[in-house]
Amino acid sequence: MLSPRILVAVLVALVLAPAAQAQTAPQNVRAFLLRANEPEPAGRTFARTPSFAWSRVGGATRYHFQLSTSRRFTENAIVWEAKKLPSSLTSIPLTLPWITGNPYSLYARVRAFSGSSAGPWSGRYGFRMRAPSPPTSLSSGVNPRPGMVRWTPVEGATAYQVTFLYDLSAGEKKMIKTATTAADLREYYTFHNNLQDRGIDQISWRVRAVRELEGTPKNDLPVVSYGPWSPTFVTQEPATIDATPIQLQESISRSGASSIVNTVLDQGPDPHELVPGFWWTGRYSADGYGDCPAVVALFPDLTCPLYHVYIYTDEDCVNRVHNSDLVGSPAYVPRLTKPLQLPASPNRLGEAVDIFLADTELDEGEVYDAGGDKVFAAGLHPSVPVDPEDEDLPEGQMPDRKSGIWDNDWPESRYYWTVVPAIPRITPDNTVEYNDVAFAEDNCQAGDVVAFGKTSAPAIERASGVPYVSGMVGSGAIQGASSNTPSFYGRVVVAWRPAPGATRYQIQWSRKADPFTPAGGKRTPSTSVLLNLKSGVWHYRVRGIDRSLPTNNRGMTWTDPQYLRIAPRTFTVLRRR
Repeated sequence: MLSPRILVAVLVALVLAPAAQAQTAPQNVRAFLLRANEPEPAGRTFARTPSFAWSRVGGATRYHFQLSTSRRFTENAIVWEAKKLPSSLTSIPLTLPWITGNPYSLYARVRAFSGSSAGPWSGRYGFRMRAPSPPTSLSSGVNPRPGMVRWTPVEGATAYQVTFLYDLSAGEKKMIKTATTAADLREYYTFHNNLQDRGIDQISWRVRAVRELEGTPKNDLPVVSYGPWSPTFVTQEPATIDATPIQLQESISRSGASSIVNTVLDQGPDPHELVPGFWWTGRYSADGYGDCPAVVALFPDLTCPLYHVYIYTDEDCVNRVHNSDLVGSPAYVPRLTKPLQLPASPNRLGEAVDIFLADTELDEGEVYDAGGDKVFAAGLHPSVPVDPEDEDLPEGQMPDRKSGIWDNDWPESRYYWTVVPAIPRITPDNTVEYNDVAFAEDNCQAGDVVAFGKTSAPAIERASGVPYVSGMVGSGAIQGASSNTPSFYGRVVVAWRPAPGATRYQIQWSRKADPFTPAGGKRTPSTSVLLNLKSGVWHYRVRGIDRSLPTNNRGMTWTDPQYLRIAPRTFTVLRRR
């Protein structure tokens, strides 16, 4: 048995020993996207904000971590820091800027503390942030789907900006924004669909990916929300729209390596993961309606019709859930920017022949279906709830339109779309309104309708059954999971691959997989999050948030619950004999 005096000395030594151990610098600082022990990317170049890990320092009670644009870590170069990290890993709750260098442009370092005693800084870990490659055109040359242009998706993109280059030498252009990988060519066709007569047979355009930003760098370094522009693509359109009855062709989208297509004859095996584009041929209703009325036809070279795409949840086309913008192109793709500013007076209508229409700041104006009901373009009906997150946008930034389409249970449940022509009408009070000249219900009864499905893709949070989660293992090292039942000590970083169409993500955790009863959750635009869970067995799940939907319930498909065990910390008491 130790005497009281010796026992006190032993206890003091045990307290002081960690402080001595903590005077070493952390080793093996590294960045990762999915698992802590994954191979480094070439040139340590990342397209998304990585997480970080390092070797544990014995006796450390906390860690101080810094990110900087300078290897000297001067105050004005610090992008982000955390002074009280309890574990030797962290995610970064910040969208890092695209910034490249030779060889590096961003630097990380960390030091250990034991109580108030700081150890030396680790060596610098240099890395780069570089935007992914821009999209590639799927519509160059002769357009296989006249009226729309399409491109390949960019992983992690939350939207796309497209610039139509009317005459770049004269500064004439227009930018639009869409949540999907296509854009219709309404600006070129509306009120002047004889493109050849206007000397337009080639469309020049460029596209770039948009990403959602999180947080502000500590040094207020600007961070852009977009990637690089694509090269200029040139798409060749037909001379005019055929003067034939409207024939529906396809709904089409591209969220991965191949396109998802639904036609009249083949609805395909898969639902769309992104909002699709719709295209057709011809200009007339089944009754031959679609030409401009006589009084409007007095304007030289003004062409009709415009088109409405209507989407229904039933094959009788009664429950309408999506109204397209009025477009003059033989294709329609929902946009996040506003509809065209349709002329509201005869003079403005006459001028529209010679101009490319700008977007409206409000709604389209006086637009009616064939039955006389006022039509609001998708996302503009007064009943669409206000998105609370739109109230916190940076000054001058306009909120995106809520023009998305809800998920359904394909193939048992499906949507049905059809197209009707619309024409301008000059009213007795000398204003212009726009009216459909066919009933969509008649189209459906005649079989002139195409079905499609829309089911959002889940985030990818595992590979070969093994989750993208990292934490401390029994040896004290930070490792990625190696089985589908991972076990770690302390905090963990959970990561996932982006889901097409997601602008944010939600993660929840529960003690049981079934029933899954959330005990907590977080929301983030990032693709990783640092969790501090109590010891025991947990199950977590992740889903994207689609802010383009016209509802405040914008959750996408959940991942399946993933097992995770947080092991209790254990201590060994050594007894002297």
